[in-house]
Amino acid sequence: MKLILIALMLFVVCSPRQTCRAQNRNPLLLSTVVPAKEMFARSRVSFDLATAEYDPADIQPDDIRIECLPGGEVLEARQFLPAISWDSSERITIYFRRHIVPGLFDNQIRVSLSLFPSTAAQSVQTIKTQRVKQLNNQLVDAVQQSAKTEVAYEKTSREKDLYVSGGVEGGEAAMNSVLYRGNAWKMRDLIDVIDVGFNLDKGAGSSDPDALNVGLNFRKVFPFHRGKINRRLSPAIDAARGLRATDVSGIQPAPERAAREITQGFTTLTESEAESKPFWRAIVLTPLGPHLETNLGGHGSGLLLSFVNNSDLQIRTGAKFMLGRKDQTTIDKPHTNQPLGTLTLAMKLVPLGFESGVVLRNPDDRGRQGSPLFRINTGAVAKFTYNFPCRIDVLVNRIELEMKGMNRHLFNDESAFDPETRKADLLVHGNKFIAQADLRFIFGFVIPIKYLDRRPAVTITFKNGFFPPLYLYTNKVSVRFTLESKDDTSFDDLKVRIQQAEALRTP
Repeated sequence: MKLILIALMLFVVCSPRQTCRAQNRNPLLLSTVVPAKEMFARSRVSFDLATAEYDPADIQPDDIRIECLPGGEVLEARQFLPAISWDSSERITIYFRRHIVPGLFDNQIRVSLSLFPSTAAQSVQTIKTQRVKQLNNQLVDAVQQSAKTEVAYEKTSREKDLYVSGGVEGGEAAMNSVLYRGNAWKMRDLIDVIDVGFNLDKGAGSSDPDALNVGLNFRKVFPFHRGKINRRLSPAIDAARGLRATDVSGIQPAPERAAREITQGFTTLTESEAESKPFWRAIVLTPLGPHLETNLGGHGSGLLLSFVNNSDLQIRTGAKFMLGRKDQTTIDKPHTNQPLGTLTLAMKLVPLGFESGVVLRNPDDRGRQGSPLFRINTGAVAKFTYNFPCRIDVLVNRIELEMKGMNRHLFNDESAFDPETRKADLLVHGNKFIAQADLRFIFGFVIPIKYLDRRPAVTITFKNGFFPPLYLYTNKVSVRFTLESKDDTSFDDLKVRIQQAEALRTP
């Protein structure tokens, strides 16, 4: 069986095929309904073609329709990274690289596919040549996407695009948005990512004061395994480079042979990607991070406001399998050995960080206005995630344990909250540690509300230590309802452009 894998990118370059589609009003519509659990386990559907008149080579994400039943919600196919394969001209299979999870009240998924027939306006040879060019460009994109998967690192919960948690007492809200994406593969660039962060912690009780931190972060990413990734990607790049060389020489390779060589490049890329998943991903340097931090004027104290520049060195990792089997394809299949759940570990290490700034406002001690601030920080975050075997049950998806520890050494006297006077007129310096643990139980269902289509969670949070900006000793346990966005890694925050691959892109 000969498998031809076509990676469908998020954006499709306009080609003569688009004009043919506009003129053709009679596409072939194929449709199948699959149980949600089976779709989650297999992540693929197959269709039989009655005639070879329809060409599956030019399928685009917009040709695929995903509908949840019986609710009728339509999901955008692009977000599940569809890929197409066919063994012959009479059978086609759609693979989804991300799991499709329906809403709370849906238990089936309908996948529909529109196929457009070839027209007589284009010769067969022209169509084949265009197909080869499209395959070549998709291979270039796939190479760069594959490299980015090995550079992207796991995020902590409060580094995600959205994190909202609230309970009877207090709550948290964190929002992060990327403003600029440079080329993380290019070492000479000074900045790869510029993002804005908002972090609000509404304290739970009198011993847990409020805090707000908002500002910008300018980051430079240094991938750990650039050489290894280059060596892994070189066979796929060589496949495209060989075609490019014959094209420049003026000798056009036969489209069938070109397609075979590109297909071999896809196959090599897919096989190497499955074997290569490093734990240590990148060093992230933040040379500039201007922030404003305040206590929101709670607990009887005045509004303490400081400007702080946060510079740090981070060592970031991916998710490492600790227990369980990586192959989860036998989930819910009868007469098979059901896989156990998987336990993964991700880490964020901060061996060195500097915070320097100035006090802008302290109504409880006006003499502190204009006082300098300087801190040295060290810390780490570890996140354990246990994924249950059947991750689309209503009650359970996964359990996360996220632990954070940090020590700040205050070189200058800083204002702190005095429980006796109920004002921020106490001066402290030296080491101030913080420890926080979040035990998070994530449900299996997705909230069926637009813009809130996320899995809810219950979080038990334990906080201990001296948290800025008031440095009041905190020893508190709280239970909160939590919603967070789906960006578990920094994949969408980074841009990777490999010069050797981009040079092989065909117009």
